[in-house]
Amino acid sequence: MEGFRSGAGKLEIVQEEAADWDREKALNAADAILRAHPDLKAFYAANDGMALGVQQAVNNAGLTGKVLVYGTDAIDDALTSIQAGQMTGTAAQFPFLMGQLEVQACVAAHRGAKMESVTVAPQVLITVDNVADRARWKRKKEEGKRRRCLRKSNQHRPAVQRHHQPNHDVRGNHACLAFRKFPTNSKSSS
Repeated sequence: MEGFRSGAGKLEIVQEEAADWDREKALNAADAILRAHPDLKAFYAANDGMALGVQQAVNNAGLTGKVLVYGTDAIDDALTSIQAGQMTGTAAQFPFLMGQLEVQACVAAHRGAKMESVTVAPQVLITVDNVADRARWKRKKEEGKRRRCLRKSNQHRPAVQRHHQPNHDVRGNHACLAFRKFPTNSKSSS
């Protein structure tokens, strides 16, 4: 979550809640957050399942379209929600490409190459403006699923292990975040 916080800029994070990748837990947490912070502007959930639970809480509170909801993964239900004007957006990731970059980095490190501390894998923010391209996102996800397994002919090669940075805190990966303030747009009058 440190990376998220550092990139949040002027967003005011008012609360973080663990929802353990569970839609119902996210719904309950978001309901409590909305009651505690009636001036809330947006939620971000680390996966779309939790974001859909948050969106249900927003709908139940009569705040659809007033409180923004973002998720991650671009699952079909999230894309449908975005098309229906409920969820605001989701970040589409490309797991096959992420894995490929990771393996390439491990092989390069094994060969003694100097590695950057961060490797950036592409993502796409899907909103109402581009959700109509959902068939293309779905094809990319399916293509990644087909390529996930290494061929048996590669089994004689040494195993590649994933390396994490020291003190990497993975607990934050289960968080739903709630925001009260957004940075003002320099073009707006407010």
